[in-house]
Amino acid sequence: MRRFVLGMFGLTVACAVCLGAWAAETTPVNPFELPGNWYKANLHAHTTESDGDVPLDVRVEQYKNYGYDILAVTDHEKTSEVEPFRTDDFLLISGMETHPPSPNPAMVYHILAINVPVGLSFERETPMEERMKVLREAGAYLISAHPYWCGFTLDELIPLHEHGAAALEVYNAVCRFNGRADSSVHWDMLLEKGWRLPAVAVDDVHDDNSLRLAWTMIKAEELTLDAVMDALRKGAYYASTGPEFTDVRIEDGVVKVECSPVRKIQFYATAPHGRQFIAEDEPLTSGEFAPRPAVKYVRVEITDAEGKQAWSPVLYFDE
Repeated sequence: MRRFVLGMFGLTVACAVCLGAWAAETTPVNPFELPGNWYKANLHAHTTESDGDVPLDVRVEQYKNYGYDILAVTDHEKTSEVEPFRTDDFLLISGMETHPPSPNPAMVYHILAINVPVGLSFERETPMEERMKVLREAGAYLISAHPYWCGFTLDELIPLHEHGAAALEVYNAVCRFNGRADSSVHWDMLLEKGWRLPAVAVDDVHDDNSLRLAWTMIKAEELTLDAVMDALRKGAYYASTGPEFTDVRIEDGVVKVECSPVRKIQFYATAPHGRQFIAEDEPLTSGEFAPRPAVKYVRVEITDAEGKQAWSPVLYFDE
């Protein structure tokens, strides 16, 4: 038997090691087909409560004054009191980055938990399965953090998603320093195996070197915790480091994309299918892809003239 600690309540509870597998209950939605507003979010941020360079109040101002609507503070194994920083036009969410052992002896798991009750904590030896069950039951949305940086393969990633990771980081700005910021291949490997997962882009900010470089655009009814968490659980978002999608949808079997001016539109699909458009005289602002019947999903990646990218929601043909 293992234990976890809910520090907020001073409660220690015994749990069985094996708690059973979990899988996403629904296919992520297409946010471009939903009502609501777009909100700019960074879902991965650290402060001096763990290994960040500034305290929470400074981190909030860094994002609030730069046009962000949402920030999740996700210090390592710690939560933060967020209510004093919430306003009608800025939502701060309590989160945590937690690190149970993984099947890879060289690297622990890095699990991003969004919407964690303040004070929830774990004993060091608490395994992944227990942590994820506790977090999900507490209302958290779980994301696999920077899988490429971790050096993870499907051997490590599939257990994470079996036990509740509902998304993964396709881009992590701080990981660019060792060339492992982009985990899109890991995303595609999971999609090929049938995992219907959306993806986020994050700063993982520790200092100014990774500040305000990547974000997730969330489509929600309003800027409240309930509405934003509902949007996250639906997968109503896309990831970006610069370009914007204005529409992505399937019409009569054709994937259609509209976006801000870019130099490349890349359609990724069930292997080995896909299509690429490269701008010639003028930037691209739209593209279409009519896949073969064998294709089960399509996602779109756009790249602007500065090399900045955005990653669309995944569209499924059986939906």
